[in-house]
Amino acid sequence: MKLFRYILIIITIISLAVCFGFSAVIAVPDSVWDGEGRLSNHRNYILNEKKMLTDDLIISEDTVLVLDKFGELVISEGCFLTVKGGINIEKGGSITNYGNIVIENSGNVNVVGNFICEGESETEIKGEIAVKQGGNLHSSAVIDVDGGGFINSEGNFFLKKHSVTNNNGKIYIQKAGEMINGGSISIFEEGSFDCDGRLTNERKGTIRNYGRITLSDSGLFIPTGRLLNFDGGIVTDNSTHKDLSVYTAEILKNEEEIIKRGIDISWAQGEVDWETLSQSGIDFVMIRCGRGDIDGTGPKEDNQFFRNIENANKYGIDAGVYFYSYAETVEQAEEEAEFMLEILEGYTLTYPVVLDMEEDISRKDLTELAEAFLEITAEGGYYPMLYSYLNMLNSRFSDEIKEKYAVWVARLKHNPETDYDYYMWQYSHDGAIQGIKGDVDFDVAYRDFPEILRDLGLNHLPPAESDEN
Repeated sequence: MKLFRYILIIITIISLAVCFGFSAVIAVPDSVWDGEGRLSNHRNYILNEKKMLTDDLIISEDTVLVLDKFGELVISEGCFLTVKGGINIEKGGSITNYGNIVIENSGNVNVVGNFICEGESETEIKGEIAVKQGGNLHSSAVIDVDGGGFINSEGNFFLKKHSVTNNNGKIYIQKAGEMINGGSISIFEEGSFDCDGRLTNERKGTIRNYGRITLSDSGLFIPTGRLLNFDGGIVTDNSTHKDLSVYTAEILKNEEEIIKRGIDISWAQGEVDWETLSQSGIDFVMIRCGRGDIDGTGPKEDNQFFRNIENANKYGIDAGVYFYSYAETVEQAEEEAEFMLEILEGYTLTYPVVLDMEEDISRKDLTELAEAFLEITAEGGYYPMLYSYLNMLNSRFSDEIKEKYAVWVARLKHNPETDYDYYMWQYSHDGAIQGIKGDVDFDVAYRDFPEILRDLGLNHLPPAESDEN
């Protein structure tokens, strides 16, 4: 009896549809796609394993392909994936493109998992890519955003070295989203880039703007690389955030490790023969610029500082400075840092500005004092570094500050063994060098600080000249 009643209801519905001119579409349940056959119209497909696309594939306007947490689709070189319908990449799922993907005007790709563009691949966006929170769009290849194309990201958008993004459409980084550019972005006349989230232009990243860039008050722009604004290009920066991450050790972590030989000097070396020293073969010199208060009269400059820094600049020797702290309170550390900034003004420094903390004061943890000094140094536009001897660094400073700021460690003869990275090492107190009478400290630097600081425009250095107009 119940079966007869259900059949009667279905017949009635179909009859009404015919009478009123409705075109009935029969719902078809999701099908598992084997990664090889064509995708029929009016169906939703699921890919739940890894498949390599070796033939061209079209996803029609009324078809959706879902990559679940086990689904991985790899587009082979020379293959074309044309998206007129939709692709949903769920958490754990991924598309890796080595060939060509075209997202047509009617097409959209929703990314909660990973969308990766590699090798010589090209991704052309005429429709929309929506990167959701937790989703990742990574490219080391070419992405072209056409006039009607749209990248809408509240997740992670990472453009690697050698990547190229050409934007004639719209790129929008939502408030929760982050974009990191290590490649090249060109925003053309009809293109726009809007950011309510976080935009980092890495040191070797370049943004060429012929169109419009807008950062909202919630946006955060870290301009480590180059932003080239061409005729007609408009940049509107309403950001109210101040970010000091470019002054941390983070900028050194992925840089090439090198060996630079140097010395550090103070009043103790007396009057240096700078002309002779400039021919000694050293790569750099770290100069003591001052000290904290020891007699109630306030911080003082080193009595050889001005002579030393002026001659280092005169003879073209790369130089940094260090300040010997006697601070016992945050207020005293801040006073020392502010005094130091005053005496550094006008000099060329291509190596870090260093806080030297060696005094065994009663405070067990010196992190708060160091943080106060180093933050003011960064706010003054100089790249800060923390110096002390190995045992003191290990016992008196937090792991967090040694990870945050670049470290210069002193340990005689033997390489320091640490749980944190260090970027300079003072290994001798009794070295001898032409141009200096008596003993001198010898050091090694493990990064090309002059190149890095010039590229980033830190220490008030003019950025490296570009051949682009």
